[in-house]
Formats: sequence, C-alpha cells, structure tokens
Amino acid sequence: MFNIFFGKLLNLGNETRLLEACDWDEEKAETIKEAFSKSIQTVFNEKCKDKSDAINKIKLEMSAYASSSQIDILIEILEESIENSSCVNIEDEYEN
Repeated sequence: MFNIFFGKLLNLGNETRLLEACDWDEEKAETIKEAFSKSIQTVFNEKCKDKSDAINKIKLEMSAYASSSQIDILIEILEESIENSSCVNIEDEYEN
C-alpha cells in the first residue's frame, strides 16, 4: 500500500490523470503509485543538491516501473502539491 503522504496528493482529478495515462488499468496505476511513493521516500532520505537533482533521481528510479509520460504526470502532481502546500519556512517566520 502506498504511503499516506502520496495518497493525500491524489485528488480525484489527479487520480483520473494517472489512470488515463495507464490506459485505465487500475492495477498498473496502483503499482506506479506504490513505486512513486517509495521513490519519494528514498529521495527525501538522500542528500540532493536541489529540486532538479531530486526530480532526476525520482525519474531514474521510476523508469523501471512507468513510462516517461506516466512519470511526467507524477512529477507534475508532486510539484503542484508542493506549490499548493501550506508549509511555512521556519526561517521566514522568525525574521528580525
């Protein structure tokens, strides 16, 4: 089962985008989601130089599980979720 973090990223629209990219194969979509979740966890535990480095590592890991178009959709979902998150940078919060 894919982790809760990635599960929260998938709203109905994103789930539909992924299913469509998988030719409506729900089993394939689940396999891809599980692999993507593991890739995210792996990259979070590694030291990445920047966002681009992290995305490249995710794409490399995912290439064994998904097509490039499926990977692109997953990366878009991740980036959209990060942009729309309510995370606050602690340093910004405590500026003098």
